[in-house]
Order: sequence, then structure tokens, then C-alpha cells
Amino acid sequence: MGNYFPQLLLRLFLAYEFLESGLMKFNGTNWFSEIQSDFPFPFSIIPPEISWQIATWFELIGPVALILGLGTRFFSASLIILTIVAWVAVHAGNGYNFSNNGYKLALIYLIMFTPLLFKGAGKLSIDHLLSKRFASNA
Repeated sequence: MGNYFPQLLLRLFLAYEFLESGLMKFNGTNWFSEIQSDFPFPFSIIPPEISWQIATWFELIGPVALILGLGTRFFSASLIILTIVAWVAVHAGNGYNFSNNGYKLALIYLIMFTPLLFKGAGKLSIDHLLSKRFASNA
């Protein structure tokens, strides 16, 4: 049981959170130019239009991949980087608390991504099926 559900629950929760954010970006207007100078290097030198597209599409494709358990380590690493940039550019100066748009949620996401990054998607995933398939062919 422990190799099935913990990673699945993490994947589903994080997928929901990031998909919601990606849909808001997809349907909204680009506000990255307002905070471009707050992005850490090298993200601060990427034009805000490109940064917006990168963030939007990683927040749309990444959650689908997390739900399926496909490329979980890659998308976890990608969304960790995105979360760190958001922490630095948007949340760091607002303190810790949710109510002040602080970094608490970003920190929670980073902690939740850690097992997915280091242990993978778990047994209820395409990643697991692919690893079994390739291991049996070796």
C-alpha cells in the first residue's frame, strides 16, 4: 500500500494546484513584466512574454504528466524551479503567511515535490510501468 498511494496523492494534489495556476495564466493577461526585475538570474534576462509562456505551459502540461505519472522526476524538477522563481519574485518579500501572499505555500509545494523528485511517481504510474517494461527487456 505504501508504494502505491502516497506518491499518487502527492501527484494529484500538486497537479490540481499547478493546473489551476496554469489555467489562470492561460486565460489571463501577462503580468510578468511588472515583476521581471524581481526574477532571479538567469530568469531576469528572459523576456517576460517568453517567461509567461514557459510558466503557463509547464503549469498546464506538468500537471497532466503528474496525474499520469509520466516523466514525474522531470516535471517535478521543472515545477520546483518554477516555484523557486515564484517564491523569489512574488512571495519572498511578503513574509511567511498565506494571508499576506507569503512564501508558506511555495515552501509546502517544494517539500511535497521532494519525494516525487527523489523516489519517483510510485507504482500507480506510467513511469513504473515503463521501468518494468524496460527492465524485463534488458
